[in-house]
Amino acid sequence: MFYFAGCSGGVAGLRVAKDIAENNPGNRVLLATSKTTIIGFKPPSVDSPYDLVGVAPLEMNKKYNKLFCAVHLGEPAILNHVEKRLELLPGKLNASRKALMDYVNASSNTIVYVLEYMLEEDKKIRKAGGGDSEWGLILAFGPGITFEGILARNLCA
Repeated sequence: MFYFAGCSGGVAGLRVAKDIAENNPGNRVLLATSKTTIIGFKPPSVDSPYDLVGVAPLEMNKKYNKLFCAVHLGEPAILNHVEKRLELLPGKLNASRKALMDYVNASSNTIVYVLEYMLEEDKKIRKAGGGDSEWGLILAFGPGITFEGILARNLCA
């Protein structure tokens, strides 16, 4: 299966891999992601200001603080916007920020790095005797108004 969906491609692949795994118990699923760069720059335009806004319409509430959040939105400014709009606790998007700092925007690959950092954080929390969230959201936005999201369960919780 080959998708060209930018940043949201990694989450689209995770969703398909999850479905395949659930329908084939005992089997393993390999997900491979790749960043492919295509020059497609479109300068800002007064006629289409929405090209600059990735997540302005998000309307959610504090219940999302009870979930783990693996988010790839492309840049820190958009993460800040989501954090504010969802009223997330400080540090809730640490894994997302760390992945952006370490790998910049690696397109669909980034969500895999975010999940890796979340697993590392989860191990530290459990080692310190803290609880972790059983359920969470894996989200990514792509080109245009492309959005992929998965409600996921932490099997280590």
